[in-house]
Amino acid sequence: MTLFSKGGLVVSLPSAELSGLAVSGSLMTSEEVMNLPLSRTLNCALALIESHCKLQGFSAKYLARPEIFPHGLSAEWLRSKLGNVTEHLCMSDGSTIKHIGGCRSHVFLYQLTYFDSYLSFLRLTKRAPELLDRISSQLNTGLSWKSGSREVRPPSIYFEAMTHHDPHEPALYPFRFRSSAFELTAHEITQAHSVTDQDDVKSASVLYIPLTETGLNNSSFVRSLVRHILRAFVDPQAVLLLRLPAERQGEQLSIRIARFLRLLAASQINLPRIAPSNVFLLPSDLTMSAAFQNLSIVLHESFEFWRHPRSFYEKAVSITVEAAATERTSTDFLPHDIASIYGGRACRRWLDERGLSSQPQESIL
Repeated sequence: MTLFSKGGLVVSLPSAELSGLAVSGSLMTSEEVMNLPLSRTLNCALALIESHCKLQGFSAKYLARPEIFPHGLSAEWLRSKLGNVTEHLCMSDGSTIKHIGGCRSHVFLYQLTYFDSYLSFLRLTKRAPELLDRISSQLNTGLSWKSGSREVRPPSIYFEAMTHHDPHEPALYPFRFRSSAFELTAHEITQAHSVTDQDDVKSASVLYIPLTETGLNNSSFVRSLVRHILRAFVDPQAVLLLRLPAERQGEQLSIRIARFLRLLAASQINLPRIAPSNVFLLPSDLTMSAAFQNLSIVLHESFEFWRHPRSFYEKAVSITVEAAATERTSTDFLPHDIASIYGGRACRRWLDERGLSSQPQESIL
């Protein structure tokens, strides 16, 4: 299965992202779309698509509001503009899947790391499974759902990033935690001086955990995360870097931090009130320029692996993908063989409800 054919590719954009924007028309070029003030997550996803189009020698067309071309004269007009295009990639926020007459439909659920988008898609699979029956493939997910008595799992296509979308090294903000007063704590964190001289961090043993809203709404993962933080408290020579969940459009940093702290508190595991000197919050992705010498990565499987190129993962000494043990019998975001995504150093770690490995030999901190 491929997104590319001799006829080219048309990419439809989610209506919510285009609301209130002045677009040049229903069909746009890649240059026009990339200049729109879209969310950072969608921009990153579109940059991924564009990089693979260029690799294949294709120029994609972008379509706004495909639902206004269902049949009749409007559908005929659209088909005349698309020419012999036969592949349609629907960029979906999880609320709906759109189709275009005369095209095979593929779907990129680009923001399932947002928990509300993930829930929206789960509702869609239950309320309108017939809408999903026409999906030919899914990009960067391994989702399945029920359609009547059948289990449907469209073939998966995995695209990895060619380069980092944002090449700038992120700032590091000191981690602080209280079991309440989340907004006040978030304000204090943003007012603290970010770490700009990162030489000491780069020479340490570094654990990097890029967080997602979907992962932070999984109790097993949150309890595991708290234990990683507790280990950093008792091992001052190690550095823990927590990348905040992807920002929503126009969202202030303090709001992102407060939401993270609130979700962290839901674990009901006590954390010391002191501010550790070796735990930091990152507002954006770690990049290749960070050049950490001893980097390990732990992440929930909902993390957007396509935000980093393969070369980034190859620098890590280990990569652990954590998921609830109840998910062991099915694939959700990723295939069971995660080596195809993260490389040979990657492994899965199945968590029980306490956030501990389902293997009995793991000790409790």
